[in-house]
Amino acid sequence: MSSRMSSSARKTKVITLLSMYPRSFSIKEIIEYYGSLGIHLNRNSLRKTLDELVTTGRIKATKASADKKGRRYYLGEIADIYRKIAETVSDKQSLLNIGYNLTPTIQFETNHEGKSLVDILNTNLIQLMIHYPFMSVEHGENGGLRVKSRFEVIPIDDHSATIRVSPCLCKGEEAYSNACSIVAGSLKRFTTGVLDPSVNVRWSNKRRGDNPACEFTVEVKIKVAQQLGIKRVDLDDPAERERVIPGL
Repeated sequence: MSSRMSSSARKTKVITLLSMYPRSFSIKEIIEYYGSLGIHLNRNSLRKTLDELVTTGRIKATKASADKKGRRYYLGEIADIYRKIAETVSDKQSLLNIGYNLTPTIQFETNHEGKSLVDILNTNLIQLMIHYPFMSVEHGENGGLRVKSRFEVIPIDDHSATIRVSPCLCKGEEAYSNACSIVAGSLKRFTTGVLDPSVNVRWSNKRRGDNPACEFTVEVKIKVAQQLGIKRVDLDDPAERERVIPGL
């Protein structure tokens, strides 16, 4: 195909390729991919098209030098879509429902007899990390992805704990604060599967800075905790406190 391909056609080619693969591409890789299909893309025209797509927000690009060499291009995270939804939807229950319904029902370890709430949540945390719908990722120089999202469980008392999500869907920005309700809904589905539908999950704190995070309080009714056989934890005991909160 000649270099006379229209700008619209080039944009379609770029979006199609980036939609097929959850990674980033350099200009050279885009040209080589379509070249293998017998489709020629002019480098300068393609660079102009990519700049237009980045400027209009349809795709994103990694940071590069002033001459833009080494820049890589990719579609935005799915999390970007839900941040935009949170900007336009003010009803928190609707946002909670979005997070709840997007989080899959999965098989958890449900034998809780003799385990503390923190132990129960930590045991199942790997499942949350695998199935959490709003993972934050970083695009590497070679086009690969690195997961940035982290989850930490912090005890409060026998029947409540904090789950710290870093970074939260809100990215620590006030403009996206409603997005925290989507995350709370996702954690509600997680704790419903792990513990009981009556478990309460609510946003409790936002940590800004270089490593923004939000904290969500998980509260289990005392009667339910007793029924599940959840172990009481003496946080005044230094040894037990060190076990459930290492490093303190």
